[in-house]
Amino acid sequence: MIKLGLLGYPLSKSLSKKIFEYIAREKKIKLKFTLFETKNCQELVNEIIGNGYDGFFITIPFKEQLFKHPSIKPLSKKIGAINCVKIRDSKAFGINTDYLAFKKLISRYKIKGKTALIAGCGGSARASIKALGEMGVKKIFISARNEKKAKAMCKKFGKKFKFEVFGFNKCEKEYDIFINATPIGMYSNDTLNINFKNLSLLVDWAYDKNDTNIICEAKKKKINYIDGIEILVQQAIEGFKFITGILVSNINRKLIKYLKRNL
Repeated sequence: MIKLGLLGYPLSKSLSKKIFEYIAREKKIKLKFTLFETKNCQELVNEIIGNGYDGFFITIPFKEQLFKHPSIKPLSKKIGAINCVKIRDSKAFGINTDYLAFKKLISRYKIKGKTALIAGCGGSARASIKALGEMGVKKIFISARNEKKAKAMCKKFGKKFKFEVFGFNKCEKEYDIFINATPIGMYSNDTLNINFKNLSLLVDWAYDKNDTNIICEAKKKKINYIDGIEILVQQAIEGFKFITGILVSNINRKLIKYLKRNL
């Protein structure tokens, strides 16, 4: 039996259990998936590592905090956040499947030499920056409430990337790609200020039972888009492969439809 879990707070709206139970049914695998809802994760991590689990996933607000946990070795340090941990022989190794999923999904589009605006400066924003930079985006605008934190984030990526930081929803420049790396629009009618003039791709890390407002707008304007459910499914598949070694293919679309029916 494969033993997995999710560590975070709160977890009442998490779809992870449904996702991995669906994967287990499709692959005919016995699976136990546990939700570890806690406000204090430090001691619980060691308990999970020493309790026969194959691995676990990490969600808000612990992705950055557990990157520095002494019991977990991060395999990629540039992003500064992990969300997936593999356990082998009581040793734990962490990766960022948000980055892996995001890069795989945007690789379907030609983005080399283009400009991007990212709303937010948390873990999803850093995963987005790393992937965009590797794929040749020439400049990245950051729109954030905490401009000091946003500038510090940009500094970590060094001179290889061209950045410009703005206050939240205050960037009026034109860009080719828009990325919402905040929870705005998730289970709410909130929206963002987007310049659609030259937009060729919109990515929304947030998701809802129905399309978020900005995904609806992208559809109306016939702009290419990647929604939060698609990212969520892809990162789950990447994480399942990392932890178990089992490749899950050809179920993405079925799983996305299943989740949208059961949100």
